[in-house]
Amino acid sequence: MQFIEYQYWHSTGDVMSFVYDRPCGDFTVFHFHRFFELVYVMNGEVDLSVDGITTKLSDGEFGLVLPYQVHTLRNDIHTRVWVCSFPDQYAQEFADLIENQAGISPKFTCDAAAMKLAADYLVENTICTTRLKLHEWGPPPTLEEKTSDMSPAQRIQHTMAVKACLNAICVNYLKQATLVKRERLDKNLAYKLLNYISEHFREEITLRRAAEALGYNYTYLSRCQQRIFGCSFSQFVNQCRAHQARQLLLEKPTVGLSEIALLSGFGSIRNFNIVFKKIYGKTPSEHRKL
Repeated sequence: MQFIEYQYWHSTGDVMSFVYDRPCGDFTVFHFHRFFELVYVMNGEVDLSVDGITTKLSDGEFGLVLPYQVHTLRNDIHTRVWVCSFPDQYAQEFADLIENQAGISPKFTCDAAAMKLAADYLVENTICTTRLKLHEWGPPPTLEEKTSDMSPAQRIQHTMAVKACLNAICVNYLKQATLVKRERLDKNLAYKLLNYISEHFREEITLRRAAEALGYNYTYLSRCQQRIFGCSFSQFVNQCRAHQARQLLLEKPTVGLSEIALLSGFGSIRNFNIVFKKIYGKTPSEHRKL
């Protein structure tokens, strides 16, 4: 089974865009989130896998990932890609239209007018887009954070320009996409369940406790969570714990592994080692040495 990561930072807040410059390998682990995600290949080519179907994107091509679709990026040659996640309100009419639909392929291209907007206000704009270093991972600043020093009028002007860019790109997607119906996902339930796990994964939680806390029938919630996560509740909780542990290993190099296991919600160092290696292919101590 492929473990899947839920990315909290692409599920709350504001627009986030960045440029990856990566040699061959995995850009990202399999993950999903609440926001739309745009992928644009600046140089090279990348394999975009969405819900188990892989599409190759080359120079000048875009890919669109819809909310809650499981996806990842992988490249076989050195590649530069621009990635942008954005919430519904930045392209609300598009979000409403696409609610229960998806394109057969995520790949599309943009016309010259949309590309000019994208270059000026998104891809090449240092206010919007962060250039990540080779071994840098994790969430870059959001648009809201990067415009915090602007006057209210400047901030509104910049936000409106970003909305115009994103809507122009989405229009190009609609012109080229063959839309088909997709199963409706109870986004409120998905968000509440994910939010509950993000707040309580350090504790000893179970699906039954989650059902009681959220006010859902246990059998119904069990069926829904399997569809949302693609794995069992306990497996997903362990993924959250392992992700937290990996962040702590990077941020707190002097903290002992036993304490990191405790801070991440693992009941024992043995369980911590087993779960972490199963997800990331290395033990916590091996990962810390990278």
